[in-house]
Amino acid sequence: VKQIYGYFNGSHGRRLFFWFFESRSDPAQDPLVLWLNGGPGCSSMTGLFHENGPCKANDDGTDTELNPYSWNTRANLLFVDQPAGAGFADGPLVTNGSFEAADDLYMALQEFFAKHKQYRDKDFYITGESYA
Repeated sequence: VKQIYGYFNGSHGRRLFFWFFESRSDPAQDPLVLWLNGGPGCSSMTGLFHENGPCKANDDGTDTELNPYSWNTRANLLFVDQPAGAGFADGPLVTNGSFEAADDLYMALQEFFAKHKQYRDKDFYITGESYA
């Protein structure tokens, strides 16, 4: 599975960690799905590793195997840790709540689409759980 990971720049020195997985089916035609865990403040890596990511731990926990229920079976998947302080996202904590966190996520998505133009015209779904 093709994957890309790293950091997006937010405001005030904040950086949001992301991990992208290309669709296993037809990356050029399949939609892009943004997954966010809630809280607020829970890492989206929880969803990646325990729910809908491309791999899962094997039964004895010593290795990984393909997750047959992964959403990247039919979609390109983008997991983002946000706000700053959640998971691998770092920098000064958000001080005015959801509005500032939303601004940082918007900046992150602008950066993603600027660097990965092939996903600009795809169907785009934002989903998650809890206070995603």
